Amino acid sequence: MRAVADWRTFLRLRRAWEALAAQDEDGALLGHAWTAQCWKCCDELRAGEQPLIVTWTGPAGELQAALALRHNRRTRRLCFLEETRSPRLDLLAAPGQREAAWAAMAAFLARRRDWDRLDLCFARADGAAAASRAFAAAGLATRVRGRVVQRRIGLRRAWEEIEAGFSPYLRANLRRRMRRLQAHGAVALETFTRPEGLAAAIAACMQLERAGWKGRRQTAMLDRASLERLFRQLAYRLASQGRLRLYCLRIGGELAAFEYCLGDCGSRRLYALKIGYDERLRTASPGIVLRWLLLQAARQEFEVYEFLGHDAAWKADWTAEATELTHLRVFHRTLRGRAWWWRGAAYRRWQMIGWGSDRPGVGQ
Repeated sequence: MRAVADWRTFLRLRRAWEALAAQDEDGALLGHAWTAQCWKCCDELRAGEQPLIVTWTGPAGELQAALALRHNRRTRRLCFLEETRSPRLDLLAAPGQREAAWAAMAAFLARRRDWDRLDLCFARADGAAAASRAFAAAGLATRVRGRVVQRRIGLRRAWEEIEAGFSPYLRANLRRRMRRLQAHGAVALETFTRPEGLAAAIAACMQLERAGWKGRRQTAMLDRASLERLFRQLAYRLASQGRLRLYCLRIGGELAAFEYCLGDCGSRRLYALKIGYDERLRTASPGIVLRWLLLQAARQEFEVYEFLGHDAAWKADWTAEATELTHLRVFHRTLRGRAWWWRGAAYRRWQMIGWGSDRPGVGQ
């Protein structure tokens, strides 16, 4: 086992890391390129937290697993390197090595005495289950703090079958919304996959997002320098790898909606990272029309479209298929770690007494 906290050492892992990622169905979200961009733009690291990349190698020194964490020395908390902006997280391991890798990671972390609490948010369900077993075997307590559902659409079907999975309301109104948009001008779908022309396209998309409700709530990409830098630089990084899919819907030549997506041609998955639309055209639903058109186009090269992010009623209109993610908390055997455990246990007991039920996934 090895703990890496140096940028140059981390960069030297790139080739072996990407080889592991290529064998994972979510490798595009767990790969070296994504992790490197998160490292560069993480506000918490800039504020003084430390990266902690734990690697596990085989008998010949080959990389078998990697776990990207960060460490807050003041609060003595560990978590995934970018737990707030990475939509899906897990240990990255060679095929067939997940259980052994988590066991090795748990034993290594249990020996360290510089942390009290480990939060694994947005972890894939199978990874969280393997981690829970591994940490329990290492003598550490764990608790599931919640679950998140992320919707997905299987594209490996006839288009008629895909549309049949839409809600009746959505299905009945798609073509009417298209006609409403056509009344404003010619409707065209433009897709950016390469660095050429990307600067202007990204700038226009970010401005469009900021002009809407995200700008009013100050959650748009342009509202935080680190967030803007993350998605701008990531776009070029993805474009250089052939993974960028920036879908832009134009009405009469003007940008009306966009979806910033990551396309993994290995696992044939398309991940939606950011979306935005012109709210002046709200009655014609340009965002919905864009997704309808891009799903038809994406079927040519992808098998699954992933919504990512938290679930919402509007996502359920598109599909009933879903992936479950888990928020797992691990407590060390330190005094403060035990205190965190008892605090959570007391809160859950209070819930049972005060509300008459123990609601899973809620608490400390």
